[in-house]
Amino acid sequence: MNREPLVVISMDIDDFKIINDKYGHSIGDRLLASVAGTIRRELRQMDILTRYAGDEFVAIMPMASSTMAASVVERIRNTVEEQLFSVRTGTMIGLGISAGYASFPDDGETTEELLTTAARNMQRDKHSRKTVLTIAGSHLEQIDMMT
Repeated sequence: MNREPLVVISMDIDDFKIINDKYGHSIGDRLLASVAGTIRRELRQMDILTRYAGDEFVAIMPMASSTMAASVVERIRNTVEEQLFSVRTGTMIGLGISAGYASFPDDGETTEELLTTAARNMQRDKHSRKTVLTIAGSHLEQIDMMT
């Protein structure tokens, strides 16, 4: 498209295997559809959202900048994490989502380069969020033991 900027966002639901193991794959599939709807509402009408693999999604944002991508990723993360999803009658759960993005042409020239960079950035986000949660969890346990 005449070398217009483009952003690819890679997203992964945190610890989704636990949900499938605990509630079953049919509930997991329904939950994926609900999360997809939540993500879709944070994207522009022209953007494309697809399930990429398992519990991963990819969004393609034509004519978007890195600045816009960072804002959209933050909105998606906040919206998903603020929502409770029904897994059974009367049982609601919260989810986390990790995300990373890549911009054309800055982060790559080909589809493969953009997907790889976005996935790498998503994995980096996932790792940093787990580290923070682990540190926070350990810190809280230490405080509880002191009181």
